[in-house]
Amino acid sequence: MLIAPVAAEKTRGTEIKIGGNVTMETAALIIRIALMLISVLLVVVVLLQKTKSSGLGASFGGDTASFTTKGKAASREAKLQKLTIILAIIVGVLALVLTIF
Repeated sequence: MLIAPVAAEKTRGTEIKIGGNVTMETAALIIRIALMLISVLLVVVVLLQKTKSSGLGASFGGDTASFTTKGKAASREAKLQKLTIILAIIVGVLALVLTIF
């Protein structure tokens, strides 16, 4: 009989308010959802990129077309590469922040 009131008091004490009406559990849920969405977006961006080599043959000079590509395709690839780096950093930061919650 003494155990139930103690457990109830502990559960009330774990709800820590961050700011306003946002609790730690709500913040963790928001971070988890953002992490999942950004991870899916990261996978899509990586799949949109063209491969830089076509296997082992390209390392011996078999495919030099990727080194001479200019114009819109190169600009698109550069943007996708920057977006990949930015999204990967965001995923890493969100994963670290999630360990706090």
